[in-house]
Amino acid sequence: MNPIFAKIRVFIVGLCLGVLSLTYSTEVLNYMYDSTIPLTKVSLFSDSTYVIYDNSTANFKRLDDYISTNTMINIPSDYATISEAIDFLKDKTISPEAKVTIKLSDNTYTLNSPIELNLRSGNQVEIIGNATTPSNVRLECMEQCFSIDSSSIGLIKGMHFVSLGGSFSAISVSNNSLAMIEDVRIEDFYIGISSSLNSHVTAFRVVADNNSFNTMRVEKLAFLRVIDSTLTNNNDGLRAIRAGQARIENSSITSNTSNPINASVQSFIISLSNSYDGTPHSSSNSLIFLW
Repeated sequence: MNPIFAKIRVFIVGLCLGVLSLTYSTEVLNYMYDSTIPLTKVSLFSDSTYVIYDNSTANFKRLDDYISTNTMINIPSDYATISEAIDFLKDKTISPEAKVTIKLSDNTYTLNSPIELNLRSGNQVEIIGNATTPSNVRLECMEQCFSIDSSSIGLIKGMHFVSLGGSFSAISVSNNSLAMIEDVRIEDFYIGISSSLNSHVTAFRVVADNNSFNTMRVEKLAFLRVIDSTLTNNNDGLRAIRAGQARIENSSITSNTSNPINASVQSFIISLSNSYDGTPHSSSNSLIFLW
């Protein structure tokens, strides 16, 4: 390349970068250089809205798809339903320094179909009901209540899940997903909480009763940790199957019709400082460690 043309090109590139640094707001620059988002260039829509090209999706993203500060979404004042709030967040990128809280007012919410919590930045999203009195936030579900598939959710807390006739599970977590669950009651489902296919679920202070099959179920190389919970009047209390791994501690597992703890098909369960009636059961190359 002709040296003169090369110098001209360097000058033009430097000038353009200088103009960009003067034109963009601090928020735009923070977005551009957020190390968690693979961004390479900027452009303009026809309406002069700034956009940034995201390598991970091979699409241009409007800056209004980025949430940079802590945000509270109230149900039903900001959005009428939980589903509408989730739909709003689905394509949003949330800064690692920010958190979005979906706050449910005390009420009864009827869910005719599962709410899919498959969010781009689910780790930074919390769905909070009433942690002090979970029964004040009642979710009545025809099918699953929450489904998390190939995603994550930062926290589900403070609500009472009730099946309206044979619902499969209250919370299903699958396909390399993560979930934290606290201060919930789960009643009348087939399965209360399930973790499968390399997922990881932690459940604190769960009360689960009258579930017809497995209160807590983990399978297919997934992990489930249960702490300070009460599992009563179900079929199995905790079930690990098909290479599932679980740890349950400081929990009460009583009055279940089958086994308080059941491991089968190359699974294992660690049980620490629990109270239970009945006999833990293991089969098909599985192990249960009791302390």
